[in-house]
Amino acid sequence: MPYKKLKFTTVLFFSLFLISSCSNKDDALVGGQYQENLVKMDKAYGYCDNPLRNINKKSIEYEVCKDKEAAGGADGISDESFRFFNLTKFLENDGGATVVYNQSANKYLWDGSMKVLSQYPIKNLDSEFGYIETDWIYEESNLDQRCLIKIQIVSLELVSNGVEAKFLCQNKIEGQWVQDKNDYSKAEKQIVLAVLSEAGRYSQQD
Repeated sequence: MPYKKLKFTTVLFFSLFLISSCSNKDDALVGGQYQENLVKMDKAYGYCDNPLRNINKKSIEYEVCKDKEAAGGADGISDESFRFFNLTKFLENDGGATVVYNQSANKYLWDGSMKVLSQYPIKNLDSEFGYIETDWIYEESNLDQRCLIKIQIVSLELVSNGVEAKFLCQNKIEGQWVQDKNDYSKAEKQIVLAVLSEAGRYSQQD
């Protein structure tokens, strides 16, 4: 059991490292969860302002995108109607995530947090309070353990102590999910560093 715990959390740490080091590549984040979160973020931000799409707001591409978005009315636009992009067709968003959008937390920390967690299933988003929570994350080879990540933005400024992360894991024992007692401070630090790295990139683009 200790080996399985170590292996599971190591996989999560490695995936966070890949996000932080390869975030400028469109193919760094792939798979169903990314596409589902992309759809959710389109609904929260709008297609053109979705931080996961990383469209330069000073570019002609952005102006054309906004024109198409306005012309699309309530339905907005999709990948099929916006030809600057070459992404796969969106998956339908039938998840149960709660999305609240009224930005008051630091914009760059928020966008950085969403980029870091974009490959995981998102359960709750609340930009008013700067809170993001993933759904339970499972490893296919060990379904008796699950983890989730919580991120709280605590500052309106882009500062190194403006974001906090919590890493929680449970083990299934005799059919019941029980909180484990492991120390995940290193994992939480890795998440915070990844968020700060992404936030810094976003701030340099504006």
